[in-house]
Amino acid sequence: MRLLILPKTILGAVLKTRMLGQLVECRGVRLANGILRQFFICFLLLLMGLAYQEENFKFHLNSEPKSLDPAEVSLGNGVGYFYENIYQGLYVYKKKGLEPIGAKVCNFQKLSLDCELNPNFKWSDGKVVEASEYVLAFRHLLAFKSKSSVLRILKNIKNASEVFSGNAKDTQLGVVAVNPHRLQFKFQNEDPDFLYKLASPLVAPIRNERFPKTENAKELLVTGPYKIENWIVGKRIFLTENSYYPFSKSGKPKVEIFFIDDDQTALNLYEDKKINFLKTLPTILIPEFNGRADFVQVPMARFDYIGFSPELKNFPELRAALALSLDFNELKKMFSALGTPGCSGLPDDYMGGQVCVQYDLAEAKKAFEKLPAKIKEKRFKLAFSNYNSADALREMQWVAEQWKKHLGIQVDIEKLESGVFNERLKTKAPDIFRKSAIIDRPTCLAAVENFGAQGSESFLQIDSERLERTLKKMNESKSPAGLKNLCSEALRELISSYNLIGLGRIHFTMLVSPQFRGWELNELNGLDLSQLQSQTAGALKNKPEK
Repeated sequence: MRLLILPKTILGAVLKTRMLGQLVECRGVRLANGILRQFFICFLLLLMGLAYQEENFKFHLNSEPKSLDPAEVSLGNGVGYFYENIYQGLYVYKKKGLEPIGAKVCNFQKLSLDCELNPNFKWSDGKVVEASEYVLAFRHLLAFKSKSSVLRILKNIKNASEVFSGNAKDTQLGVVAVNPHRLQFKFQNEDPDFLYKLASPLVAPIRNERFPKTENAKELLVTGPYKIENWIVGKRIFLTENSYYPFSKSGKPKVEIFFIDDDQTALNLYEDKKINFLKTLPTILIPEFNGRADFVQVPMARFDYIGFSPELKNFPELRAALALSLDFNELKKMFSALGTPGCSGLPDDYMGGQVCVQYDLAEAKKAFEKLPAKIKEKRFKLAFSNYNSADALREMQWVAEQWKKHLGIQVDIEKLESGVFNERLKTKAPDIFRKSAIIDRPTCLAAVENFGAQGSESFLQIDSERLERTLKKMNESKSPAGLKNLCSEALRELISSYNLIGLGRIHFTMLVSPQFRGWELNELNGLDLSQLQSQTAGALKNKPEK
């Protein structure tokens, strides 16, 4: 039997490999030895096509992004996974820390920041990003009637609040293009976290203030490692490599984003290999999947908590009884948690010492007995958002059962749509609720300032002079050790004074196909795909030539 040697042109064979259906077509193959040999060559071509085919990196979002305009974007519910990979600005935050991207270097003075721009940072059409395009972005974000929530990020920039409220012209904003390659920020208050704030995809540069509609999304010019190839409204988004992005390897696989609002449906699609990155594995399934090659757990910097309506703030004994009557070790086992419920959800290296509430039923009953009869007999509402509702519902059912069992309190659980839940908190908060406070940068200040008088969780109406003094000191502190001690002080005011119940350190549990390498999820739930590689395809591409 002679060895079959294929000519370089394979006698005019045309190979077509398609992702859907794995279709391979052989045409124009003319061989002297007949049909059997023709079939054999087609079979070889099929194997070659499948070997070189790159599978898309596929994951889901719980909801479809509504806009391409950063001024209308909220990064909650995981949609940041999309925006973080198309929009990048002066800095990005990765596991190893803050990295300059659009900036070459930035230097702080007391109330100003000067940034020299990176001349290799380009738009997806190859044009170098200029300082004026950052100025345009900041003015656009703070435009009157903007839906963006970035004011809390940019509030310390000179005249930012006035521009946002419409009481000053955008030309008065303290962001100035000194020349095309130099950008300057001026502040009205010191802002020790400002470089971290610049890592948000919401403050990426823009070329103009007109953004295409989602059905025309491929027209969008971007600065991230990926650009939009296609957006099929209501179904999925396709991303392809931005060849002008200078900070990643070439040859990244394409990305395919689905919209699936149910975790169990997403798990079924993962097991059927329709997606290969499952961002949320229900905690009840952790014992079943733990130990598999695709099982991944990533610790987060989050602040999930149980809060109380302002109507209950005058009953500290009730809050103490509710906090102390929860058997947190039981909750930890129930969720296979790596963190400890009853504590803050912040990493230990953010603070001088972790702050927790310990289960103490005797003390809980003592506090409860001090309450007036009308509070003891009250039937409470316990509300939560439907986002990640399977785990949240199980958790809240356990909480309600604990309070009934240990204190005799009757609690009605209410699951609300995310928008309705957030609106309810602003207007008339439920008696008790489960929520996660936003942490948009890797510092304790980012977490605890939410609970201050001007913070995103101000609807709690904690009204603590001690907390306000501590927040002021944190904003002014230059000492890392001092900041950690102040962090613990702020957490004690929140947790040890029973202003809220911390739910402990959260670890995201995921399933990810081992075929893919180079993806990174940081502690702020930021997904970086700039180094993404498909292991099989990469091995073929990197094979040394003879």
